[in-house]
Amino acid sequence: MYQSPNNFDFDPNENLVNSSSSEELEKLIDSSDLDNISKKNITKHKKYLEKLFVYLIGFGVGLGLLLALILTMVLHKFGLLEKPNDMKIKPQKTEVLKLEGIEKQ
Repeated sequence: MYQSPNNFDFDPNENLVNSSSSEELEKLIDSSDLDNISKKNITKHKKYLEKLFVYLIGFGVGLGLLLALILTMVLHKFGLLEKPNDMKIKPQKTEVLKLEGIEKQ
């Protein structure tokens, strides 16, 4: 029968902790990341992320308003914003053909 190549009893964390030496663990954890952990750096990054969040919100709102304005202008140009009852329908001119020269029988 078909056997799945995945071993569902496998725990990836178990092999990492049990069989890894401290040198391998040091390679996985970048020491420069640990040196930069301080309240000063955390507050600096937090302020940067807050500022970025505000800029992204502002950009999204601005882009949304611009698209809404353009869409409204296009719909107004094609007359799609008017109510159906308010639309002015131009009456069609019917031409009456004058038949001259046809005698009544």
